[in-house]
Amino acid sequence: MSKNSCLIYPPSILLAGEIADDFAVTYQLTPDEKYQIQRELTKMRLAQKALALRMRAQFPVACKSENSRQGFLEYFDSTTKRITSHQSDSDDNLEIALE
Repeated sequence: MSKNSCLIYPPSILLAGEIADDFAVTYQLTPDEKYQIQRELTKMRLAQKALALRMRAQFPVACKSENSRQGFLEYFDSTTKRITSHQSDSDDNLEIALE
């Protein structure tokens, strides 16, 4: 895997182990550090999948009712507000301008 492989392929296509391998080479990680990165990536992917499944359950693809659509938008709004209100160590590096 090349140093810039994450730039060539979307991260969702790469396995957590492949991303961890790339990090290990790029940042000269020890085997233990690489293992920890892989575990964190796996946890993030699992959380991402759980959120996507919950969102899909709230708004089935075949839904045609305007009330259901509005209910989903309200659910989506409250869920994303709750998620984005959580503080994390990486918030200092996040620069998002809301317009």
